[in-house]
Amino acid sequence: MCSWTGHVPSGNARSARARAGASSESGFTLMEVVVALAILGTGLVVLLEAHYSSLRLFADAQERAITDTLFVGAVGMVEQSVLVGENTGAGDFGLRYPDYSWSYTSKSLNANNFPGLVEVTLTMRTPTDEEERIFLVHDGRQNADTTETRQLLRR
Repeated sequence: MCSWTGHVPSGNARSARARAGASSESGFTLMEVVVALAILGTGLVVLLEAHYSSLRLFADAQERAITDTLFVGAVGMVEQSVLVGENTGAGDFGLRYPDYSWSYTSKSLNANNFPGLVEVTLTMRTPTDEEERIFLVHDGRQNADTTETRQLLRR
């Protein structure tokens, strides 16, 4: 048989000890809160940087798409000008794209092997860059009916 002679605390004393123990053992320490905030802050910085990078890439892709589309339009205008005999010229894209313009020079490759071919150098100026492309235009009015010219144009 076991005998116990200790004092049994009343309900109020027991709750006071439980509350005192609970306040010193539960919850987070200041260091844990600081570490959690540092981890959260680092994660937010990484996410914001990724978002900013994606916005920059989108802007670059949009600029490239506009430039390529305007280049195609400029090539069409230049081809028409070359075929009416204008060796140089320049233009812009109107009020919608005031910071974009183009210019070209052309030279005939009227050697024996290349009758009717014209080499065109098209320069396009954008708000941030200047780009140059070289292409060939065939002037069919020069009656280029040689086998060599046909083969060159098919390449």
